[in-house]
Amino acid sequence: MDGTILKTETIVESAFEATFETLRSEGKWVGETPLDHYRSILGVTLEQVWIEVMPNASDEVRREADQLLLSYLIEELKNGHGELYEGVKETLAELSEMGIPLFIASNGLEPYIDAIVEAEGLQTIFQDFYSAGRFGTKSKTELVSKLLNDYEIQSGVFIGDRKGDIVAGSQNGLTTIGCQFGFAQSNELEDADHIVTEFSKVGEIIKRVYETVLN
Repeated sequence: MDGTILKTETIVESAFEATFETLRSEGKWVGETPLDHYRSILGVTLEQVWIEVMPNASDEVRREADQLLLSYLIEELKNGHGELYEGVKETLAELSEMGIPLFIASNGLEPYIDAIVEAEGLQTIFQDFYSAGRFGTKSKTELVSKLLNDYEIQSGVFIGDRKGDIVAGSQNGLTTIGCQFGFAQSNELEDADHIVTEFSKVGEIIKRVYETVLN
């Protein structure tokens, strides 16, 4: 979802800043908002996010930060500030019409994923939405494995913008596509089977893989 379908920066930076402004006002955080650090680790589970950006904070403060960020993100989405990458809806709609089942596998919280789906009108495009928040998984690899097992999927393509996405896809035997337009750092996607710089190219690759499977 983040950095692959949704331009997360359109909502996350203001929500993240608002979260730390609230914590500062409550005397629970001192100093600047660790926004650059957060940008560099986008894609990991939220539990890991707070350990990384607030290493000395208590569990109670981290839990509050978690809830604050979620509420501010949902507020941003409801206010219409979210934006999909160019070509996402058209590409996915075409693949869906071909009968290719599409899924989301995200390390985000379930209410956050639901808010994006509602705000961007993605309900009819995807068959199901798997999130770490929904299933309590500890890694993207575990989440993808559960999805594949639940739906008895034997082959497929996994798309993402972080190294963890490529690892999750490859460890589950999937063809991987790295999205260079997201939050990927230099060489982060080098192990992907394919790398794209615009989402429309994703459709071309999936069609080729799909046709190979059918044949």
